[in-house]
Amino acid sequence: MGILLSILKIIGILLLAVLGILLFLLLLLLFVPICYRGNLSYYGGKLLADGRISYCGPLLRGTFDYTMNSPVKYRFKVLWFTLFHDAKNSSELAQDVEDTAKKVVSDTEDVVEDTFPDTQDELEDTVKDTEDAEEESIPYTEDVENDIVSSPKSSKKQRNTFRLPDFGAKLKEKARHIRTGCKQFYSQFRETRDKAALLYKLWKTETTRRAIRKVKAQLGMVLRHWKPRKISGRLHYGFSDPADTGEVLGAISMFYAVIGPRFQIQPDFEEVCLEGELHIKGHICLVFLAVAALRIVLNQSIKKTIQRFRKITGGN
Repeated sequence: MGILLSILKIIGILLLAVLGILLFLLLLLLFVPICYRGNLSYYGGKLLADGRISYCGPLLRGTFDYTMNSPVKYRFKVLWFTLFHDAKNSSELAQDVEDTAKKVVSDTEDVVEDTFPDTQDELEDTVKDTEDAEEESIPYTEDVENDIVSSPKSSKKQRNTFRLPDFGAKLKEKARHIRTGCKQFYSQFRETRDKAALLYKLWKTETTRRAIRKVKAQLGMVLRHWKPRKISGRLHYGFSDPADTGEVLGAISMFYAVIGPRFQIQPDFEEVCLEGELHIKGHICLVFLAVAALRIVLNQSIKKTIQRFRKITGGN
């Protein structure tokens, strides 16, 4: 009995340890943020971009680098070990593809030479033998021609025995199919119209409006916490028409509260130009997404709206 209790005690301790590890990993995933930063620049018609993402400091890291007209360079590491990265550049990949294509073409030519005749004489002999065989298989004699000319009566009998198709029955069948198709179309149209009316009525209900407001509020909460904490940069632009430059400046000014004072906008009303740079930095915490999803799932208005929508559309 004591041995059995000891075994159960050990099993319980192991289960608690496993549950504790899983709980620790879950909390780590929810509360430890994923940090990100990115840089973008455009000067002299050349676009440059790079970014970095990390989780738990040096535990998980990923970087990428892009230059216009060049392949993207990326690397992902776990501690000091590289999981995957860009193995080859575009020139090496193009050379490998070209070598493989040449090898396939060479092998195909060898197979064709071994399988088919090599000389033009053999091809001409083959064609000539085929033509002779066709001439022998279809002989033409005067007797056959006389038989064809001297048989007008038989052809007249065949013409007399020819009967016109029953167009009336075919027309009736076509009309029946058209009538059935029209009935089915009208039935489907009426069903779709009724569903559309019910969906519009559901859209106008106060329950649906409360559900939409709840979803918008939760998505806004997630985006507020996920948006970049720091935005800085510079934009220097200009168009041939100064009025267009002013309109674009007015449109950008609408987002001034989002981009912040560290982003400089320099419109040029005299020259046509476009250059600038952008730097962002922030973090993503999954606990806000989990909280928003839990609130949406437990909301009664959202539940009722989904149930009514499924009932109208015939979903399960």
